[in-house]
Amino acid sequence: MKNKSDYIITFILLLILISTCYSITTNATNTTKVTNTTKTTTNNQKLKIHIIPHSHMDTGWLHTFDEYFNNVKCVRCIFNNMVISLKSNTLRTFVVAEMAFFKLWYEDISDNDKVLVKKLVNNGQLEFVNGGWVMNDEADTLYNNILDQMRIGLNFLYEEFDITPKVAWSIDPFGHSITNVSLYKS
Repeated sequence: MKNKSDYIITFILLLILISTCYSITTNATNTTKVTNTTKTTTNNQKLKIHIIPHSHMDTGWLHTFDEYFNNVKCVRCIFNNMVISLKSNTLRTFVVAEMAFFKLWYEDISDNDKVLVKKLVNNGQLEFVNGGWVMNDEADTLYNNILDQMRIGLNFLYEEFDITPKVAWSIDPFGHSITNVSLYKS
């Protein structure tokens, strides 16, 4: 953790995520009320909220790979904070989808931190989904390109952690191609 601003940015992003589905208001007595703005429950049913802290880090879109990793989104900071957060509370989890940034970060951390990361993976706090080098844009990539980038990411996970992701994860596609669906199915 570099400074307080890293925590503040993470907290703001979490609030934005929650606010997309829920309206959070505070009344005059400072009592916080969370209102589901997408679905109303009836008969006093309890509302279950699932928040999945995860990575989706474009390796190239508006900035270069290095700019994203070090400056713009400070991907390094996100992973550093992830380890601190998971270590401080064993009930917390985090999902990582793209291996390009993760591998760069992982190769740069200390051996002690690598042992800690492996422990987080083994106890289920840190989970890898999809496992590709990047999250390919499904509507405009070729079959061979999808396979190549998946192979690179999956090889890293298998060699370093002896795991293969069990979940196909596609949180930022620009449409779903039949090719990707076929690959996930197989």
